[in-house]
Amino acid sequence: MSMMGGPRRRPGPKDTGPKAKFNQLVPYMKEQKGLLSIAVFFSLIGAGVNLAQPLVVGQIISTVQKGEDVLTIALILVAITLGSALTSGAMYFVLAKAGEGVVFSARRKLSTRLLRLPMQAIAKEFNLSETVFLFPPQDLTNRASLRIFTPATELPFAGHPTVGTAVLIALLDGHASLSFGLEEKVGLVACSASRVSDSAGEAIFTLPRLPERIADAAPSSMIAEALGVPVDEIGFDDHHPIVASAGVGFNFIPLKTKDAVTRASIKGANWTDAFKAAGRPNAFVYTRETVEAGHHFHARMFAPHLGIGEDPATGGAAAAFARAFVDFEKPADGTH
Repeated sequence: MSMMGGPRRRPGPKDTGPKAKFNQLVPYMKEQKGLLSIAVFFSLIGAGVNLAQPLVVGQIISTVQKGEDVLTIALILVAITLGSALTSGAMYFVLAKAGEGVVFSARRKLSTRLLRLPMQAIAKEFNLSETVFLFPPQDLTNRASLRIFTPATELPFAGHPTVGTAVLIALLDGHASLSFGLEEKVGLVACSASRVSDSAGEAIFTLPRLPERIADAAPSSMIAEALGVPVDEIGFDDHHPIVASAGVGFNFIPLKTKDAVTRASIKGANWTDAFKAAGRPNAFVYTRETVEAGHHFHARMFAPHLGIGEDPATGGAAAAFARAFVDFEKPADGTH
């Protein structure tokens, strides 16, 4: 997985969200009363010093007019000026520390509240395809334990969150490359990750279980109605609809043309009935016609019951798709 800079964006609209009121900050300020008291002390000293400056200047002018030696008074003025600068600097330093303390306390309280929320509620609020929560591993020989949530439900396994977590661990650990195990509900996922730069990396993982068929697909007529495509577009060559899983069940629906894949959508009222065999109704539609040369299939994945209308990329489905590929393409042993 890599992270790359995109085109520069125009500044967004001015933030008009709710702002904290002073009375809401008072509890956090009370926690910093020691630093605030010191700041007030320095402020009073600074005020006194600033009041003394014009008096000393006036005394210097009077002394010069009398023709008397002004060295002593001038040294006093220099000392007062330095004292004013030092007290002001100390006051601002202490205020900055108190401000940091207020922000830290507010963040700590917010984090505590978030941790008390159900993980599903947090994932729903983020509204990403998947949200990952990391925990210490049950087996200390592994690196971490993962729980993965979509906006609507928890998944026992997902490919991109696994890759992203593996890369993050590699970046945080600072190693050029490393291998470790991640505990997921589907089982132990063996990962290898490496750093590409200080902010990017790549990772691969080994499936803890082989993809397998888990149920029979619905009739093609029902599938066609649910997707909003003609029934004669369902299937090509030896490919026909199947339901397979490598941890999460998916309906794999072959379509004859790329145009049919483009037109497919969550159309029919019978969507749930057509795709419920996967456990969580979804549809991974694919065709042999590709957008780019050198690719073997073009695909889309719909999963409204996961809180995802359409997922632009899904490792869990790609892993289970190996079952359809092996069954219908019958490839030789090796890497494909």
